Amino acid sequence: MEYTGQVVITSSVYESTGPGSDLDISVAHEVCHQWWALGVGSDAMGSPWLDESLTSFCEVAYSQWQYGEKAANDALQELEDTYASLAEDDLPDAPVTQPESAFTSGDQYTAVVYGKGALFFNELWKQLGQPAFDKSLLDYYRKNVFLNASPEDLLSAFRANSPDPSKVDELLQ
Repeated sequence: MEYTGQVVITSSVYESTGPGSDLDISVAHEVCHQWWALGVGSDAMGSPWLDESLTSFCEVAYSQWQYGEKAANDALQELEDTYASLAEDDLPDAPVTQPESAFTSGDQYTAVVYGKGALFFNELWKQLGQPAFDKSLLDYYRKNVFLNASPEDLLSAFRANSPDPSKVDELLQ
């Protein structure tokens, strides 16, 4: 659970330690909330993907920076598996942009917001390339730090740094 300036981690993740472990990735995820949820605020109930999906994608980026390509691919596979759990659990897919109350269950919410939403950011990263993706996040952060950002604020930052802004919207659809 994230709070301004601190991270609280459940003791159950301490059973898995080391690089890429549940503990490692959980701490990285919650620390990233210092930027996406606490630095740049958002409507956690109305647009949970703004912070949770972006923070989940940051798990892949963290794994890449800290441990290399294989670890990043493993983190990405974990997100793909999370999203794939919809079909395994016979749950319907849903738009990542919907409010928390529109999800039919916690399992659907987790698969779509943490999995599918993070995969959106991964595809956006591939589409824009790392320099433009990083610049988009920096612009978004600088413009919205200590404010409550909207989905349009985030998407505008990516459109502004994309060679074809319409591709950002196509990808979101």
